[in-house]
Amino acid sequence: MTAVKLCGMRTLDHARAAVDAGAEYIGFVLAPGYRRTVAPEAVREIITALGPSSARYVGVFVDSDPLEARDIARYAGLDVVQLSGRETPQVARAVGLPVIKVVHIDGTDPVAEVERYAEVGAMVSLDAGTTGAPGGTGEVFEWSLAVEAARRYPVMLAGGLTPANVAAAIREVAPEAVDVSSGIETEGVKDPDKIRAFVAAAREAGT
Repeated sequence: MTAVKLCGMRTLDHARAAVDAGAEYIGFVLAPGYRRTVAPEAVREIITALGPSSARYVGVFVDSDPLEARDIARYAGLDVVQLSGRETPQVARAVGLPVIKVVHIDGTDPVAEVERYAEVGAMVSLDAGTTGAPGGTGEVFEWSLAVEAARRYPVMLAGGLTPANVAAAIREVAPEAVDVSSGIETEGVKDPDKIRAFVAAAREAGT
């Protein structure tokens, strides 16, 4: 079964909707200066209020010091650190927690880049090539470019996924997980109906 990551949560209600829908990963943007950024204190409050859950909580960082990212993640109650900037494999290794490393597709086969991070134990999230944003732009890349990487390594597929296209993406790429943010929003706000629809579509494709 393909795991689901729902990212960019900012409120308890939306995070609870993600947990209730059955997502395996719930993401919070902790990098400063972005539209979906939330403070570590707010993330800690949300996770505490949610209580016990089988979901793993992910903090998104961009070019942060790895030890600082680790400390913030531990304070906030996060399980995984997502590195969405220009971090090297050495930085990923230094975090000391499970890591997802975003690799932006630039029109070439990403296998070699995925391998660099897989060698230090990071899961790679393949996202559309973009500048000025750590993800969540709603841009789609050519899924065929991800097929070989997904065959060799446990990758996460991101970039413009929605309830309408996630099943097709899973069938074509067969990723370990899929990641969505803007595709479960209505006018820039998380939409519980789209959250449920996305998870349901991913589950249907996985069976």
